[in-house]
Amino acid sequence: MTANGIGADRAIAGTIAARTDSTTRMVLLFGTGGIESVASTSANAFFGIYADTGAVRSKALGSCSNGNCEKFYGGVVVTPQQVLFTKTVDPAIGTNACDSGSSTISGVDLNPGTGTNFTSSFNLGVNSAVMGGLFGDAGAIYFATISGDVARVGTPRTSTAGGDTLSGQKQGMGVGDQATGGQTVGTTSGFTLMGWRAVM
Repeated sequence: MTANGIGADRAIAGTIAARTDSTTRMVLLFGTGGIESVASTSANAFFGIYADTGAVRSKALGSCSNGNCEKFYGGVVVTPQQVLFTKTVDPAIGTNACDSGSSTISGVDLNPGTGTNFTSSFNLGVNSAVMGGLFGDAGAIYFATISGDVARVGTPRTSTAGGDTLSGQKQGMGVGDQATGGQTVGTTSGFTLMGWRAVM
């Protein structure tokens, strides 16, 4: 069993982000339980795992209240400074109540916090479950809720999609996990795919 894990198997259904932190080691960032078939009573967590050793670098536990635990749907958006993700309480089903659940959009620092804790940047409550992916563009985050709303956090640098590229703002993950020459890891260089394997 992995040290600092949650002590039980959990589904990882959203995307997994990968980025080097201030130690120059590659960190895999993901949450657990983000699938409807996982019992709402199961505790879940959001993890930062070092890819080279599998050690838990950082962990944020989802909260549980009245038998309903937060799940981590929708994957991750990562920037050179922050990691953004959602924590969701599933809507109640099989009841007469019209419940659309709830979510929290959370931001934590990319770099290690104290012990195995993330350093929190912000938490924004949403009055409906966010079960899809987060989308980041030009410095803003977009998401859709189960109640049918599309929302934005932050103010985009440009008013039209693709405006960043036209104005010279580049995207990218950096080259591997080591800077070379005048490069800075995690800023402007393209991501290099090192390998691919399909298992049938």
